[in-house]
Amino acid sequence: MVITIIVQIFPMILLGMVFSPAWLDGAEIYKWVDKNGVIHFTDQLTNVPKEYRNQIEKQTLPSAPPPSSQPPPQKAPQDFLSEPVDLNGHNEKWWKDRMNEWRGKLTQAEKTLQDLKRKLEIVDRERSLGLGIPGKQLEEKQALEAEIQKYTAEMNTAKSMLQQTLPEEARKAGAYPGWLR
Repeated sequence: MVITIIVQIFPMILLGMVFSPAWLDGAEIYKWVDKNGVIHFTDQLTNVPKEYRNQIEKQTLPSAPPPSSQPPPQKAPQDFLSEPVDLNGHNEKWWKDRMNEWRGKLTQAEKTLQDLKRKLEIVDRERSLGLGIPGKQLEEKQALEAEIQKYTAEMNTAKSMLQQTLPEEARKAGAYPGWLR
């Protein structure tokens, strides 16, 4: 029973010694079995009783490979001159680009809306003067009103993004407030 346990433990002990610190590199290990069948290990020959020295098994632990000539790669310290980023890794340019995108959408929606309102005024004026075909004018007026409604919604969305959504996202991300200007 004891022999079985020790025989089962022996491979684990050897593995432990193989993967042990560098001070064990090339160390000699002595193994012997006593009269009760118990397997013993030691790294000192003097620890082996004299009556068992003729039956010892000597094993030398393998040496660790020589250290690499290349130093281990090191993570570069954060350069104090590196570009600041928010908690999501976005920099000032990313935030400015996002703001400019929505500013462009707002400008386009406002311009289109202004053009549509002028066209609607012309259609209304022509109708009031009795010019043009009445059915066609009504269809044109309804189409213009639908477009005005669409671009009004786009304009409101862009304003909301610029005045509320993006500033709130930037705040949550820890972006500098100046990045949104």
